[in-house]
Amino acid sequence: LMDLNGRTALHVAAQSTNPNSEFVVDYLLSMNINAQVIDKTGRTALHYAARNGVSSIIYKLLNAGIEVDVQDKYSTMLLASF
Repeated sequence: LMDLNGRTALHVAAQSTNPNSEFVVDYLLSMNINAQVIDKTGRTALHYAARNGVSSIIYKLLNAGIEVDVQDKYSTMLLASF
């Protein structure tokens, strides 16, 4: 399930600074969803967590095996978001 921008629930939860978002991310990852989904801008949930500095979610996504060498459509590498 995605919104019009291709973002999943994981994208939305990963970018939130709400403390409850960490539980949502845990739940979604426990459901074995594809954490590597990219939206229309070429960004993964990890891009959004990194841009907003949500370190606890960054850690969870990295532990889930999400790739870090993903480049978005603006040629920005994921690591540049940190």
